Amino acid sequence: MYLIRRFFPIHRFNYSNKAIKILTISDTIFYSGMALTEVIFSIFILAQIKGATVVNLGIANSLFMTGVFSTEPFFSKFFDIHGEKIPFYGFIIGNLMKSVFRMLFIFINSIGMYYIVFFLLGISHSIEFPSFAKLFSKHLDRGFESSEWGIKDVLVSLGNIITLFLSGYIIVIFGYKVLFVLSSLVMLIAGVLIPWVYKKEFIQN
Repeated sequence: MYLIRRFFPIHRFNYSNKAIKILTISDTIFYSGMALTEVIFSIFILAQIKGATVVNLGIANSLFMTGVFSTEPFFSKFFDIHGEKIPFYGFIIGNLMKSVFRMLFIFINSIGMYYIVFFLLGISHSIEFPSFAKLFSKHLDRGFESSEWGIKDVLVSLGNIITLFLSGYIIVIFGYKVLFVLSSLVMLIAGVLIPWVYKKEFIQN
């Protein structure tokens, strides 16, 4: 038991400050909700959009990365020159956009719309990721920075394991639309509601 605690210090999370706990829990549930649709997403798009092929999937993912590539440096610099208030609202807006776009996939019926949504998803990632990094980095407990980043990633991975496993069963029982709605709602609660309830941990005035 000592060796486990020594080399896999998950217990460190108990001693993390409140802001780190909030961000870790928020991120874990948020990305677990997103993972619900990750496995079947390509299958869903090919079935949903008439004439869609794997070529379109590749183009859409390229457009996502183009959205990230063309906007993330700007948002990163923007969040760096502000305190916590602007990055906090950026975190909320980015998560809100990701959650809403996840719901929009139900209504996509053309390749053009698919491309637009994926490009906008790239922009939403450019808003969410650096704002989260700013908040998380600012609140890391000194001397435990690596452990707290590692614990967050471990918990996100654990959440993904569970929801990836469950996603296929949910589709079989309830169908694609229910899965996308569930994914979007989980993301909204975790990425928007939870941080908003505890916003005083990040915004002092």
